[in-house]
Amino acid sequence: MSTEEKRKEERTVIELPLAFEDGKGVTRNLSASGMFFWTDSSPAFTVGDRVSITLEVIRSGRKIKPKCQAEIVRVEPRGKHTGVGLRIVDTEPDEPGK
Repeated sequence: MSTEEKRKEERTVIELPLAFEDGKGVTRNLSASGMFFWTDSSPAFTVGDRVSITLEVIRSGRKIKPKCQAEIVRVEPRGKHTGVGLRIVDTEPDEPGK
C-alpha cells in the first residue's frame, strides 16, 4: 500500500467555525483546494454530493465570511461527530459591509 501524499496543496491545521445549509462545524485543516471539518449536525453526507460552506474568519479585527462550493470526498462517522473532507470547486469572497 502506498503512503504517498495525494494532496496537491499543503494543508494548514486551523480551527475556524463554518456553517452549511443543515448545520455548523469547525475546520480541522484547510488549503486552497480543500478542507476537512468536524460537525455534530446530522445531515446525511454522501461522497460526491456538493455542499455550500461559509467560513468565519477574523482578519484585521473584522469578521469576514468567505463562501465556497465544495464536493464531498470523504465522510468519517465517529460516534455523534462526523468528519467531512471537501474539495473546493468554487469560491466567492465576503462582500464588504456584510
